[in-house]
Order: sequence, then C-alpha cells, then structure tokens
Amino acid sequence: MITMYIFWFLEDLGGSNLLMGLTITVSGASGIPFLLLFEPLWKKIGLINIYVIGFIVYIFRFVGYVYLENPWVCLVYEAMEAVT
Repeated sequence: MITMYIFWFLEDLGGSNLLMGLTITVSGASGIPFLLLFEPLWKKIGLINIYVIGFIVYIFRFVGYVYLENPWVCLVYEAMEAVT
C-alpha cells in the first residue's frame, strides 16, 4: 500500500527524483540481509513471533510516514520494508 503512494507523498514534501530512486534501492538492498537471516530466526523464535515483529515494524513505519517532514528520512522507513 505504501509503495503505491510514496512517490506522490515525497513529491509533495519536495523530494527529488534521486530520492525516489533511492527509496527503491534501499528497500531492495535491505531485504538481502533479512532473507539470509530469516531461516535461523524462524527456527529460533517461530513463525508467529516473526509475524508479530513484522506487524510492529509496520506500525512504526506507518507512524513514521505520518510525521515525516524531511523527505530524506523516508530512507530509514524504506529500510524497514524487508521486515514488513
């Protein structure tokens, strides 16, 4: 859902095309370490707990976007996309 409107939102905040491209790069690159760590994490804490962690991170990400004033800070929230 966020990916459908993130570019409009960043444009309204004054974000550049470079920033919009970096959001895709950061969200994709942040997924690599998470994918490597998923199986050991899954075996250690269980699938339900991973769902709960993902849901909590999703809430933090949505709240972060609500209060976002500097468009460059969105890169922090985009790095959380792999967990959600």
